[in-house]
Amino acid sequence: KQILKMIAALQARHGTTMLFVTHDMGVVARVCQSVSVLHGGRMLETADIETILTAPAHPYTRALLAASPRHTDPQATLKPVPEALIQALNAEAAQEDAQWRP
Repeated sequence: KQILKMIAALQARHGTTMLFVTHDMGVVARVCQSVSVLHGGRMLETADIETILTAPAHPYTRALLAASPRHTDPQATLKPVPEALIQALNAEAAQEDAQWRP
């Protein structure tokens, strides 16, 4: 918490933008104003933090949120991102990569 408060204070004091890379959606919710969700180097969704947290458009974003621990139930079992979704994303990335290769 101290580090996040210090980052926010520095950001406010200097009026800077920050690129914060994390899988921790709780940290994202506390620190960020807008979010881009990436997988395999591809940007899947970009929106303001409220939209990402309350109405995520991409299945991977929804899966990341579902996989995040809840402060209200810290002992709950974490739900991994479904393997089928990861495979589908990897297949999409491979298809896009193939378009760029001769």
